[in-house]
Amino acid sequence: MDVAGGISTGTLEERAALAEAAQGKYRASIAALHQAQIQLAEADIRAPEDGWVISVSGVAGRLEDAGTEVLRLAAGVPDIHIKVPARSHFKVGDAAEVTDQSDQHAQFVHATVRELGPIDETSQMQEVYIRPDHSLPVPLGSLVTVALAPPVQPHAVRVPLTALISDDQNHAHLWSLTEEKTPQLVQTSVIIIGLRGADALIDGLKPQTRIVTSGVDSLQAGERVHISSITSER
Repeated sequence: MDVAGGISTGTLEERAALAEAAQGKYRASIAALHQAQIQLAEADIRAPEDGWVISVSGVAGRLEDAGTEVLRLAAGVPDIHIKVPARSHFKVGDAAEVTDQSDQHAQFVHATVRELGPIDETSQMQEVYIRPDHSLPVPLGSLVTVALAPPVQPHAVRVPLTALISDDQNHAHLWSLTEEKTPQLVQTSVIIIGLRGADALIDGLKPQTRIVTSGVDSLQAGERVHISSITSER
């Protein structure tokens, strides 16, 4: 009702319309805020666990589809990966010592063989994964020096590789000499325990046994041997 000094109906209706429009703008702003919060959350990359970023493939400002790789993460406890000859006979749990190649004065870190990979049939090499007792102060992908203690073999004898005639991956034979005044050649079968540079560790040969280390492919069992000189003893 219009009265003197009051507000007209038209003014009330106008102000009610303005209030409703303001409410609409407020609700639209809240919706825009929620959408912006969602977009901001989607812009955050959250790793499932702690680790180190080792590569970035995403481009800043580009919209990526779900499931697209934008970075690569190395997580968990770092391992050391080496390859050894298949005949090395290391096993899970063997001890090792690891040092940083870039620091000549670095102290070694104790480590343990965690896993052995399959043997490559072509190269006859085997992958070994080693877990340090605690982290090394080096970046991921760095080169380190690993010293693996060879397995204890109380009956092992070290001989030149040139003395061996291979039978299969772990077995060979060589020519040994009898203890007679004029010794004869005797074929002796041995088991290859491991390789050490130009030598091999073998089992099946008595210590101090005299053997032939060169020209082994042209010899025959029972041949008499004349020893002209002794150059070394093993």
